[in-house]
Amino acid sequence: MATVLKHKRSGHTVSLEIEASPEEISAGLDRAFSKLVKHAKLPGFRKGKVTRKLFEANYGKEAIVQEALPDVVNHAYSEAVRQLELAVVDYPRDVTVGQYDEHKSLSFTCAVDVEPEVKLGKYKGVKATRLPDSVDDAAVDQQIAQLLDSRAEYKETDLESATGDILLVNLTSAINGEPYAAWTRQNTGVRLGMGTFGPDFDAQITGAKKGDRNQFSVSYPADYQMADVAGKIVQFEAEVSEVRGKQLPDLTPELVKTFGEFESVDAFKAQIRDNLNAQTKQDSEGKLHQELFDGIIEDLSVELPEGMIKSELDQSIHDFKGRIQQQIKIDFAKYLSIIGKTEDDIRSEWRNDAIKRVKTELAIRAITDKEKIEATDADLETEIQKMKLPSITTLSEFMASRYAASLDRLKDMIKRQKTVKLIVDNAKLS
Repeated sequence: MATVLKHKRSGHTVSLEIEASPEEISAGLDRAFSKLVKHAKLPGFRKGKVTRKLFEANYGKEAIVQEALPDVVNHAYSEAVRQLELAVVDYPRDVTVGQYDEHKSLSFTCAVDVEPEVKLGKYKGVKATRLPDSVDDAAVDQQIAQLLDSRAEYKETDLESATGDILLVNLTSAINGEPYAAWTRQNTGVRLGMGTFGPDFDAQITGAKKGDRNQFSVSYPADYQMADVAGKIVQFEAEVSEVRGKQLPDLTPELVKTFGEFESVDAFKAQIRDNLNAQTKQDSEGKLHQELFDGIIEDLSVELPEGMIKSELDQSIHDFKGRIQQQIKIDFAKYLSIIGKTEDDIRSEWRNDAIKRVKTELAIRAITDKEKIEATDADLETEIQKMKLPSITTLSEFMASRYAASLDRLKDMIKRQKTVKLIVDNAKLS
């Protein structure tokens, strides 16, 4: 068993002097030999079957010692952390190992960052604004309009074109009198309002009818997305060969069935409203909680170890890489090359938000501890029933199942929810 000879905390850093017993060292040597012997080759022995004595005679004891000491130090360090109940937030550093002497204890020193001490400021009576958590008829109508737009049809018309219509255009273009091939096309489709050639281009041909021929110039800003035309004036000649007007479908019982199993238009509208209300409530609560915690951490006194910030950024980067891979099917390095940034650039941009998230979690834990908030068996039962696990409705059934290992996480979630509720219930809301 490891022995902690000395430990001293200064800020969020704990300095340790730890001693590994001869018994621990012996166990470490055994583990090292078991690992090394798998690759040992000696005449007359199958791989992995060489005796300890012959191994040491041919490879030397030092090979085993070199393999064993890092393992012994790691085991002793982990045991010391458990004994002292340290909430470490980074790997140990400044590790100095003493002289190895066979059959004697081995001592070493190191330093490690732990969760910092948090001095809470005001967390009751924090001012915040509660936003509406339901939508009005206009929001429902807007959502329905967007859904109808997704079912729109485009039909040829002789009427003047309007935003949303699709034009087929024979297009020629030039810059300073020189033809510009990239924007010289026959029967190219232009959806008015999309800004394919920029908003000023759309403005020039909005209202055009089939057969109209327009000549005009468009001045593009220096930061325009296409480098060829950025900061330049492009001369266009646009002949409209066809106008396809957008026609929205009527909201009928037959149409709403294409969006789901709705028995009527009213049922469809009711579902739209319920969905919007649920999202609005979630957004409202999220903004309220953020405003409250912004106020709490502004009044918080804490010195964050760099390791906690790095760990938060590491997790954010890891999650973002997964989303990039899943959503746009490219790896992170390719994504960075497209946007012209490095991972260090991303970390720098995200650092302040990472610090805010770390402080928020530390504040929640400190409030939970100060208010002595616990997850009771009744709380656990309620949450377990919400989970709708097969054949599990009680705490005893949960503890007897394969989900038992997640009990601590479940308790932490419940305590966090209760702490947030306490903060909201005691806030000064307007």
